[in-house]
Amino acid sequence: MNTRAIPLVLVVLAVGACLNVNEPEEIPSDPATETYAPVTGVDISKMSKTQLGVYYKDVTVGDGAQLTDRRAVTITFVGYLRTGDIFDRAPSPRVYDLASIGIIGVADGMIGMRIGGTRKVVIPSTLAFGARGQPGLGVPPNSTVIYDISLLELP
Repeated sequence: MNTRAIPLVLVVLAVGACLNVNEPEEIPSDPATETYAPVTGVDISKMSKTQLGVYYKDVTVGDGAQLTDRRAVTITFVGYLRTGDIFDRAPSPRVYDLASIGIIGVADGMIGMRIGGTRKVVIPSTLAFGARGQPGLGVPPNSTVIYDISLLELP
């Protein structure tokens, strides 16, 4: 091999490694193109979609007041990945302020729920934990997340 070409090859390899082009973990998720474990109960084709891109389906339609804006709510929830692995849960009622909640997709997916209802919400990574994921909870970068949310009160 030509010894003059070695430095050029090394430079090309170094630049290519820095670019990290199209690494899967760098591509935001698209719930419409993903596969879900049967345990999740997700069938995107049977779900509605918000303008922001959150998918949702009422599992149980409540009979109470309707959530019409981002405000304080009392809920229980289970959050899990496409694999069905649970990463977070609130089995007892908790109050959250949807106007300041960190996961925009949760608030977006809850609008229209009625007290007493339960909704399945599928959130693309850009409206969930993003490119960083949530390592402390076991959520990989750019992961679609799913929540089963029960709306208990509008305090």
